[in-house]
Amino acid sequence: MRIFVMLDLSFSQEFVKKNFLHSEIELEKNAFVFTENEKNEYVYFIENGIVDIFKNNILIGITKDGEFIGITSCLSDGEEYSFTAKCKKKSKIIRISKDNFKKVIEKDKKFCDYMMKTLCERIKITDLKTKSFLEKTYEKRLVFEIITHSIFDGTIRKVSISIDELNKLTGIPKKIIQTIISNFVSDKVLLKKRSEIIIINMDKLQSSL
Repeated sequence: MRIFVMLDLSFSQEFVKKNFLHSEIELEKNAFVFTENEKNEYVYFIENGIVDIFKNNILIGITKDGEFIGITSCLSDGEEYSFTAKCKKKSKIIRISKDNFKKVIEKDKKFCDYMMKTLCERIKITDLKTKSFLEKTYEKRLVFEIITHSIFDGTIRKVSISIDELNKLTGIPKKIIQTIISNFVSDKVLLKKRSEIIIINMDKLQSSL
């Protein structure tokens, strides 16, 4: 059964810069974009960089180029961010006021549809992640995170994620992660290249969930 529908949830920098009143900021490695319970005045778009997402000091996600962060908090009734966003490396980020963000959603149907797909996909992933921790084996939990964080670059689907990050995301010991990945490499499901994991056979990988 196919559990994941791999959507392209990245948006163009050109659209963001053209349609939003914004400011561009550069943040160093380990700098906070915002913190949990901070007042949610802005939505952020990652122009270039990697931002880790934490909830209660636990790594729950990794966001990269072309992704928005802070949209759930912006569109909810709450006035505070529900998680912390921290730069994994030096990052260029576009900052948009939440009032301006909402105005663009109201007037641009295509962008509104994109936002709805993004929110639905994130809710689905959060639900599956919770079930994964409660019910799944180490292998299934690891496969879930690999698929969730994979990106299609036009020719292949790959994951730029370290063993340390997978350990934090899954709670699985590093040696076991390495063993599971090695088994998938032997079965020609994955290919390991330095800090990247390339998915060779997505159907077979999904069938292990």
